[in-house]
Amino acid sequence: MGKGPGTGLGFVSLENTKAVNEAETGMKSHQEKKKEEEEKEEDEEDEEEEKEKEEEEEDEEEEEKEEKKKKRKKEEKEKKKKKKKKKKKKKKKKKKKKKKKKKKGFRK
Repeated sequence: MGKGPGTGLGFVSLENTKAVNEAETGMKSHQEKKKEEEEKEEDEEDEEEEKEKEEEEEDEEEEEKEEKKKKRKKEEKEKKKKKKKKKKKKKKKKKKKKKKKKKKGFRK
């Protein structure tokens, strides 16, 4: 079978051609819109994830700073305690020495 004016095959009326073209372009634009929306949603999700990551990192940094601060305070407290203890010990030793000297002086 051939295509030709007598067979009616292979020929599409002008109206049908326009309708088909409009339908195809409509589908294309619809698909493009859908694709754009999906890309937009993905971009928004990526941005949200990035923000969350940044917030988590900031929180971790803050926690680390707090821990360092606490550790430093604790170390300073222990240092002061040791210093106080050492001072007390020194004072006690001095007192003992004085007492010993006093005893020696009394015997003479």
